[in-house]
Amino acid sequence: MVRPLRATEGPAALGIATLALLLAAGLLGMVVVRAEAQVTEAGQRARWVEVIAAVHDVSGALADEANEVALLAVEDPAATAPSGAAVARLAAVRAVAVADAEEWLHSVTEDPVVGPTAASLLDLLSFVPLEPEEVTPPEDARDVVEEAQLVLASALAADRTLLGLAQVGASAVLPRLVAADAVDVAFVDRGRAAPWVGSYFSDADDYIRSGDGGWLGTDAALPSPFLDHEAARDDAPDAWAALGAAFDGAEDLSTVQAFDRWVRTWPSPSGPQPATAREVLGAAAVVAADVDAAVDAVLVAEEADALGIARSAERRRATALVAGTVLLPVLLVVVVHLARRQRGRIAGLRDAALVDGLTGLANRRALEAHAARRDDRDDAHALLLFDLDHFKGINDRFGHAIGDTALQRVAEVARQVASTADAALAARLGGDEFVVLAHGLPDPGPAGGRLAQALVDGVRSVALATPEGPVHLSVSVGVGTAVGPLDLEDLLMKADIALYEVKRSGRGAHRTFSGTT
Repeated sequence: MVRPLRATEGPAALGIATLALLLAAGLLGMVVVRAEAQVTEAGQRARWVEVIAAVHDVSGALADEANEVALLAVEDPAATAPSGAAVARLAAVRAVAVADAEEWLHSVTEDPVVGPTAASLLDLLSFVPLEPEEVTPPEDARDVVEEAQLVLASALAADRTLLGLAQVGASAVLPRLVAADAVDVAFVDRGRAAPWVGSYFSDADDYIRSGDGGWLGTDAALPSPFLDHEAARDDAPDAWAALGAAFDGAEDLSTVQAFDRWVRTWPSPSGPQPATAREVLGAAAVVAADVDAAVDAVLVAEEADALGIARSAERRRATALVAGTVLLPVLLVVVVHLARRQRGRIAGLRDAALVDGLTGLANRRALEAHAARRDDRDDAHALLLFDLDHFKGINDRFGHAIGDTALQRVAEVARQVASTADAALAARLGGDEFVVLAHGLPDPGPAGGRLAQALVDGVRSVALATPEGPVHLSVSVGVGTAVGPLDLEDLLMKADIALYEVKRSGRGAHRTFSGTT
């Protein structure tokens, strides 16, 4: 016989059922939101891997083309232009790599996380010819490769795994850099080059004779000369294993390593040059192809893994939505609430994309947004464009960690100087290039000069700790001024011209654009 319900049991059962319903809806909502976050994060990770792959492909193609063109200029200084089958082949490879990279980067410029970096890389690629009939000037190729690596390292500074992958991608450039050293040595030996190579060799003599040459790892405990340190084993273990497997001690690698060891002994070389520049270029091309293949395999596997995670998360999301259709009235409330939180998270990521990850300063996109918001028709502006003198030498001598510290110390000075003006913004454009943009100045010329001198003095007082003792830093500053509407590009152009004059006259100082500079 069934016992009748007491009055208190009906409401209690309803409350328990309602609580169970809410709990079930909440759990399903959490599954949905977590799956969506994983889809987003995995998708962004896959896009970052594509960015790394694009930089890897373009860097290798540009470095190969630059080495061949520069060596031709040394081998035939009377030539009027670079030519030959090798140049045509490498220019065609570069044109394809750049076109593919630009097409993909354009497709992600609106992404709130990857987009700013894609835009910066597109700006760099604008200096590279698109047509295979054109040859990239070697100096432009070298600058684009260096700047692209710095942009990527800055963007990924907060993610050790992605940064490790980027560093592994950069390792594929190392045999090409050894070949570039061989071309520099050839120029130092012969003393001249064809004029169409421009200023590519302007620092070659000082660079080679200083003993700063050499790029490969020399630690016998590492499985490959293309690995800088053991941290890569933790940050990118698959890449570590792939590069270790690519290192097989073949004859071509021995040629590259022998030259790399020899060039480090300058200015008093240890014996005769072990291989000619042409021989080193040939060996480096073979080695680079092996390293490229290893890096490509790692990046393909990493992207496939990220996309697999995204697909798995998407399946979990779909299952949860189907299971939750019976709880739709309650589930809808929960999903709306969590969706708002997710939008807030994405907005936070978008805001974070306006901040330089290494220094905490505004980045280039933030600077442009700041300039676009101002409509001061009668205001006076001063833009200080400056970079760290001999920054490449600091990186090469002490490593990227100390180089990053140097950039952070310069950023601190820039932030302090900007704070002394009523309305000023300090920003990092990329690499070792910074800006301070000030407004509302009574007389922008003298006021900008005072701010620039404060920058020079402030950085000069920085003592950077290194394994060899403190190193004092210096910056060169170009100042552009204007009264009236704010035209950021015009101010950058003026400041860049003034900065060039400072560097030409010795660095570690400042100059204001005068219109006759």
